[in-house]
Amino acid sequence: MSSTAASLVREVTDIVSLIGEVTEVTRSGGDAAMALCPFHPDKDTPSLSISGDKGVYNCFGCGARGDALTFVQQHQGVSFTEALSILATREGIDLGPQTARQSRAARLESVRWQAAEFYHALLRVDHGAAATRGYLRRTHGFGSADVTGFTVGWAPPDPSAVTGALRDAGVSGSDIAASGVAELGMGRGGRVVYPVVTGPKRVVGFASEDSSGRTFPPSRGSRLLFGMGQARSAIAREGTAVVVPDVAAVIAWHRVGVTNTVAPGGPRLDTDQLATLARFASRAVVVSPDPDTTLGLLADTPTVRGIDVYIAEAHHVAGRSLSQDEALAAARAAVPIPEARLNVALSGYRTAANPTARRSLLANARRVIEDEADEHTRWELAAVAAGITGMPVERVMGSATLLTPEETRRPPARAALAL
Repeated sequence: MSSTAASLVREVTDIVSLIGEVTEVTRSGGDAAMALCPFHPDKDTPSLSISGDKGVYNCFGCGARGDALTFVQQHQGVSFTEALSILATREGIDLGPQTARQSRAARLESVRWQAAEFYHALLRVDHGAAATRGYLRRTHGFGSADVTGFTVGWAPPDPSAVTGALRDAGVSGSDIAASGVAELGMGRGGRVVYPVVTGPKRVVGFASEDSSGRTFPPSRGSRLLFGMGQARSAIAREGTAVVVPDVAAVIAWHRVGVTNTVAPGGPRLDTDQLATLARFASRAVVVSPDPDTTLGLLADTPTVRGIDVYIAEAHHVAGRSLSQDEALAAARAAVPIPEARLNVALSGYRTAANPTARRSLLANARRVIEDEADEHTRWELAAVAAGITGMPVERVMGSATLLTPEETRRPPARAALAL
């Protein structure tokens, strides 16, 4: 893309209006405005200064700054070329020939978006989707706003409906096949489809669910985060991403107001997904009803620089039973992975039937503590274990290989790890 095209896009884009699409903006006279910064927690006093005249923004809180192209890059997590294309489309500017790869990717995202809208309309009004509508209300507690907010749809068993609609809209057969949209309704009764939206009218894949409750990840599942398109601003604003097990849980947490929630496209949160979150947040809180299972899913996930992972337990993670109070309480009670491992190791200690069982659990806890190379973390974990067992820290440790003589003379740092 030429610098001339970028200059034209910057010139015609109303940056105040652009930023106003994702956060609260207050005009302060002329072309100047102030806004709540979408890139860090900014809840009370707006700290993002916007100059419509110059076409730039600057945050006095976190230091984020740039022009319209930079804003789209930072907010949507896209490259310069993608940001240029997004703004050019928004402003009706023809950028001329793109590379074959760029053109094909953009076309397929558009095809998937058209298919998402088609499937969404079917779910809302088609007689054949009546059973699916009942299933979503009964099983997931979805209401009309939930379905609309995430463009949830229904793919019928016969793919000819969507392929016919796309062909009528001028989409080529090769693009329909490459987009994968015709394969979504396979199986009796069709499937619920959940588009993975990454930006305005941009769909990169679909998660789906059949009538028995089985879920199917997008074809690029390990690289995608469901709900990221809807949650990105809130994640940046809060500095924290809440990660729940599946797409239905994402919609439930958004329904109760926890809008910084996403779910991995595949069965586990992997390095690529953590790296994506690290562009917008410094913490990821992974929530499930079973911390032991969550730790297993994270066991092979390497550390990603710039983001810390915490574990939280919630009795309800989806459905109408989830309340805002429960969701917020679970997120606030999250603990770092080492402390979660320790809690699992000592689970049942206080109700253990005999001293032998308690000694076995304590041995498990010591192994968890010994795994930590950092001395400060070992002290903190020992203090947590002491609180659970009622023992002095020294008895919890029980081995000179875990605490050196110098360490044993120091008092515990604190009783728990802070979120």
